[in-house]
Amino acid sequence: MTQKKLPIGIKSFDKIINNNYIYADKTGYIYDLVTDEENSNFFLSRPRRFGKTLLIRTLKELFSGRRELFQGLLIDKLGYDFPKRAVISLSLSTNSDTKEIFEHNLMIMLKEIAEAYNVSVPISTSAQYFDGLIKAVSKKTNSQVAVLIDEYDAPVTRNMANVSVATENAKVLHDFFAKLKVDEVADCVAFTLITGVTRCALNSMDSGANHLNDISLAPEYDGICGFTIPEFDALFADRLEETLESLKNIGKFTPDAKPYDLRKEIFRWYNGYDWGGNNRVLNPFSILHFFKNKSFAKYWIESGLLTHLTALIKARPWDFIDLKLDSYLSETIRKTELNKLEIAPVLFHSGYLTLNRPPKSPELDQKTDDNTVEPEEYSFRLPNYEISSSYYNDCFDLFMLRTDELKAKKEELIQAFLSKDGSTVSSILSSFFGSITFFQKPKGESSFHAFVQLILKAMDFQVDSELAGAAGRLDIGLRLANHNYLIIELRYCPETNKLTEDEINHILAAAAETQQF
Repeated sequence: MTQKKLPIGIKSFDKIINNNYIYADKTGYIYDLVTDEENSNFFLSRPRRFGKTLLIRTLKELFSGRRELFQGLLIDKLGYDFPKRAVISLSLSTNSDTKEIFEHNLMIMLKEIAEAYNVSVPISTSAQYFDGLIKAVSKKTNSQVAVLIDEYDAPVTRNMANVSVATENAKVLHDFFAKLKVDEVADCVAFTLITGVTRCALNSMDSGANHLNDISLAPEYDGICGFTIPEFDALFADRLEETLESLKNIGKFTPDAKPYDLRKEIFRWYNGYDWGGNNRVLNPFSILHFFKNKSFAKYWIESGLLTHLTALIKARPWDFIDLKLDSYLSETIRKTELNKLEIAPVLFHSGYLTLNRPPKSPELDQKTDDNTVEPEEYSFRLPNYEISSSYYNDCFDLFMLRTDELKAKKEELIQAFLSKDGSTVSSILSSFFGSITFFQKPKGESSFHAFVQLILKAMDFQVDSELAGAAGRLDIGLRLANHNYLIIELRYCPETNKLTEDEINHILAAAAETQQF
């Protein structure tokens, strides 16, 4: 049997099906969406390069009535009737450097759709034209239409370095999406799906399109993008052995390694994404490039940093270093506003963090014993090695510290630890603080704790933080290759109250005696 091709850079469902490319069958999820009797208007947030565009284009082919493309797939086996309807499909990933440029490009796309359906719409604002287009197409085809919009947030997130432009574009989006709620328009629409990376533009969407059912954290749709573990095993089993042999030939695996060993390492690098359900999801972009190149690398990370993250990092560097991952309410995650961005939720939607625990049930809010309703709380974690091995090094770039210089200090630091040379340890760690400029001034003790941990992680130490012991919590635990376990207790004080070396040694000795691990 001919091995299926890897669909790298292929976002056309038609091309994937007709040209023997690998396809993870997502049509079971699609069937649930298009046959939902309670909802027909949906919003989905997923990171870049996770398959949102392919999902949109698959739906476009579905609504276009191309049943032949779906033969043998889940939706066909489930008995879907494939009713044909008109489709208004847009990608807002267009030049939006100013409000005027964005409006101009949006009008061009809308007019192209009008020409395709041979309908006439009075020239007006993009929002009014969108309104007229939906009604005109529905009338011309004598049926309700499907509205599919990809990368809805691009005009905002790509202008985060210029808040005034981002705000103006958000206003355009507000007016545009608000038309979907107008009764005369809503009656013409059978189905809506809007996708994006982050929810930071939803300060406009919440008022402009608050009729959308957000399925981003719905457990039943947790695997709608990316590769689930069963999908990975079904799609790539035939490639594991040949890839393993290639890696053995260059010494990356021992001669007795088995395909399971390679599978385990692939999962360590690229698995781990969790959107609140039962599935862990692998990064599809990195998986495809891994099998193409037969080499482990940071494919997704190195494909580019999102514009809105770059702007946030420059504006609030310590928030990224002293990152808080616990106790975020569902509303905080779902309704992060443009002018009040929470760093962890933004990183989560962007793919740099994932949920640390799934919701207790499909409902957003949980009932307690006394029938009161408590909002669901979430915590986050770094999903896999590709992310964790890059995040801390990338943070160091903010402070102009080179990771090769850090690692050069590692052996010197290890020897100081093992010889219990507190002065040298303090001197090495303190030397890195000289790179912190005034505008990057830390917020307080927790920032210094985070910075020290960042130094140690960038040196490739195995670091545990906030360890619980019998007498409380310990700041840092450090594991060395020879199985020594070092205890680091940090104290923050102004220069005028600097601790003496005897005081430092006393604190460390007391921590070693009282903490139990």
